[in-house]
Amino acid sequence: MLGTTTQVFAATGAEGTTTTGKTKVESTITASYSVTIPADSTIDLTGDNKSMTGKVEIAGLNTAGTVDVTATVTNLTLNGEATNDPQKQLSTTIAVDGDSDPSDQLSVFKLSNDDSLKTITVATDADSKDKFSGLYTGAVNFTFDYANPVDAEVPVAE
Repeated sequence: MLGTTTQVFAATGAEGTTTTGKTKVESTITASYSVTIPADSTIDLTGDNKSMTGKVEIAGLNTAGTVDVTATVTNLTLNGEATNDPQKQLSTTIAVDGDSDPSDQLSVFKLSNDDSLKTITVATDADSKDKFSGLYTGAVNFTFDYANPVDAEVPVAE
């Protein structure tokens, strides 16, 4: 291995003496995971349900801890255009398993190896009779953040 260097521990001693030393050993675990979310969804305004459901699932989380998920939904608007016209937008909400207030446009939840699957519901209470005809589009935006529980245990030096 020409041109490389390696730290070594060297000790010298003599008969009748004991020599001790210490070498450092390290290992790093880097968290990785994959999350599956719904790609395209449709809400049927003609039915009674006026919602769609999808699954958010984590796989391959190779460490302890959780992945904190923030999901926000935008109002659906006619042709996806920015508008404040109430006849061209559908107020939209998101709820995730056990949400205490499913009337929000924000939901925060955790995924982990022990709790890897959540069901999300995107809904509207809009009545098509009050809206212009056409395609209404919006989005569900997701933010994923790995949360290492050990980080919370490290005291902050003052």
